[in-house]
Amino acid sequence: MPGKYVEQLLRESEEKYRSLFENMPNGIALCRIILDKNNKPADFEYIEVNDAFEKLTGLKKADTEGKKVTELIPGIKESEPDLLGICGKVALTGEGTKFEIYFEPLKMWLSISAYCPMKGYFAAIFDNITWRKRAEESLMESEEKFRNLAEQSPNMIFIFRRGIIVYANKRCEEITGFKKEYFYSPGFNFQSLTLPEQAKLITENFNRQLRGENVMPFEFAVTGKEGNRIDVILTPKVIKYGGEDSILGIITDVTELKRAEEELHESSLYARSLIEASIDPLITIGREGKIMDVNKATEQVTGVSREHLVGSDFSDYFTETEKARGVYEKVLSEGVVTDYSLSIRHTSGRTTDVRCNATVYKNNAGEVLGVFAAARDITRLKELQEQATQAAEVVAAERARAEEAEKSKAELEKRANELEEQRIATLTLLEEIQEAKQNLNKSYEELKSMDKFKDEFINISAHELKTPLTPIIGYIDLMLGDKKSKMDELEREQLEICFRNAVRLKNLVGDITDVSKLETKAMKFNMKPVKVEDIINGVTQDLMPDAEKKQINIAANIQLNLPLINADPERLTQALSNLVENAIKFTDKGGVTISAEKQKNEILVKVEDTGIGIAKKSRDKLFTKFFQADMSPSRRVQGTGLGLVICKEIIESHGGKVRVEIKGLGKGSVFSFTLPADEEI
Repeated sequence: MPGKYVEQLLRESEEKYRSLFENMPNGIALCRIILDKNNKPADFEYIEVNDAFEKLTGLKKADTEGKKVTELIPGIKESEPDLLGICGKVALTGEGTKFEIYFEPLKMWLSISAYCPMKGYFAAIFDNITWRKRAEESLMESEEKFRNLAEQSPNMIFIFRRGIIVYANKRCEEITGFKKEYFYSPGFNFQSLTLPEQAKLITENFNRQLRGENVMPFEFAVTGKEGNRIDVILTPKVIKYGGEDSILGIITDVTELKRAEEELHESSLYARSLIEASIDPLITIGREGKIMDVNKATEQVTGVSREHLVGSDFSDYFTETEKARGVYEKVLSEGVVTDYSLSIRHTSGRTTDVRCNATVYKNNAGEVLGVFAAARDITRLKELQEQATQAAEVVAAERARAEEAEKSKAELEKRANELEEQRIATLTLLEEIQEAKQNLNKSYEELKSMDKFKDEFINISAHELKTPLTPIIGYIDLMLGDKKSKMDELEREQLEICFRNAVRLKNLVGDITDVSKLETKAMKFNMKPVKVEDIINGVTQDLMPDAEKKQINIAANIQLNLPLINADPERLTQALSNLVENAIKFTDKGGVTISAEKQKNEILVKVEDTGIGIAKKSRDKLFTKFFQADMSPSRRVQGTGLGLVICKEIIESHGGKVRVEIKGLGKGSVFSFTLPADEEI
């Protein structure tokens, strides 16, 4: 009984083994190792294989059992040189092993567990893992592609998992200045690169993203290794990395963009400041004739606030709406309008006469967007024109007095000749004293004495000339203004000639006196803080009528916020007036521009005209007393030849320099001078 029971148990065990052997999903092969003459594994024989073996390898079970592996798979020793050694070691030593191998003859990856059931034999349990290997290779290729793309990206890219950075691309190093090793170090905290007040925002957004919420790109600032601020925009996304939910962060450096936006904003504020600083009303008008923007001067001239002006019709604020609308339509059709006369109506009822200049403005594509217009208040100009008309009438009336001045002409010429002879005699005497040189000390004292005598003589002569000239000019003026006079037209014209020449002689005497005082340093200067723009505006207004008589323009172009200078305003006005008067005299077309700007520690003032110009050969003589480019008796423009000398002496007495730019005949001239700027005034 016991023997039969044991046999039954063995039979049942054999059946369980056989059932397990045949039904396992893994391939199983029982093999015997075959040794060569040196007892080295040379081959092995398949003793038994299961059904799964056939399915996994494609080798028929009937064709496999009892066959050597070298018979079944020719060339296996060459394609898999390590296989016999591994299997032989298991069969001979009894040590099991596990390994993965790419089986070239079958073109598949196998995962093999080998053990020794008895010496000289081994059993191999294997599975086809080709799909897993290919998936791993695809994953590796995918990760490699991701890294290649990330490393070439212009943006910073990082992967954040469980509170640490597990990947950072090259741009993270380049932009922040930190090495990748710093990001990967265990003690690194991503929030240490951000501003304290922004760290909470980043943490909250990361947590929201991990919870599945949609987080839009958000902006914050990163601190670089050198302490520099880097403005960035972070776009987060949840990905699987290493089988875990992680944050893929793409960071765009917007530092330069923000700097450009700030510069654009500052430029806009600067442009707005220039517009608001203008004393002229400035208006921007859309294509439909609606006001788009205005400056403060426009509010003041209309009495309407900017909020109400914007969006209203441009033409509504003029006394002649149709005429104003015509200006706008003309600008749109022709591109520009200049000096168009209109009258603006204030809400109080008063009106302001203006001259409008307008031009279209376009976008980058050249499309007209609207019109930019500027209106210049010409009320004062009209008043000056009326005063000029009245003055002309007065001058005409004064012609009657010219006859008496004619009688004095010979005497004046005689006195002038005597003065010239005395001047020549004085110069001759000085030359004789200088040539003598018998006693150096005595000659020096005599020279000082003679120089003093010359100055006194010039001052006395000037006084003596001014004394009779004053009543002569006065009486001629009265005669020309006598409306009851019975002078005919010729007599009045001759009297006017006497009047002009008497005034000219008086100016000559004044210039000679000024030159003398400047050369001897006797001229007193009342120095005080002065605004250059006040001097320029005063001269421009004073000489505007002279320019208008010649129908030429005179304009001022003054840099804003010029520092004060320490100067005598009366003498500085005299110097600038001399330059501007010369420019007006020698300009028949175009105009005269007075400009001022700061250059380093100096103020540069320029007087530029479009007149007849100066010959280059005259450059060295321009600042010589009594020199004139045209010295002929029939010269068109009269003058003393002392104006530039006086100007040079006054400017140099203020610590400045006078320069001239010679462009050539017919090309205009540029006279300029510099004055020290005093930033501490």
